[in-house]
Amino acid sequence: MARTRSSLVALSVVVASLVLAACAHDAAAPTPPQMSAKREQPVTGTVWTWTSSLSNDGKRWTPADPNAYQIEFTPSGTVAVRADCDRAAGTYTTDGRRLTIARGPSRLAACAPGSLGNEYLR
Repeated sequence: MARTRSSLVALSVVVASLVLAACAHDAAAPTPPQMSAKREQPVTGTVWTWTSSLSNDGKRWTPADPNAYQIEFTPSGTVAVRADCDRAAGTYTTDGRRLTIARGPSRLAACAPGSLGNEYLR
């Protein structure tokens, strides 16, 4: 139970990092109109790529190949994760500005040395 909870917390941190990185990445895009705090922003329609994460203990994770670490949210509430050579699935919910991910089944393979697959899934 504690491991599942810490996995969910870490995956939430990763997703939040991806969302922030994606928003900050495209500085040339026009500024969207100010949104109400009650309105949800969609997470679907994009394959999110992991650029980096900062954990609570101050450790920063930055993958050498961000495209090897991706997450996609479907309109039906499911999530598909690519963590280097590993794959995972799950579900997600949104409530205002909060995103909650529940990791489901995963296929854990023996990735090459230097892989951040386990850290990404956490």
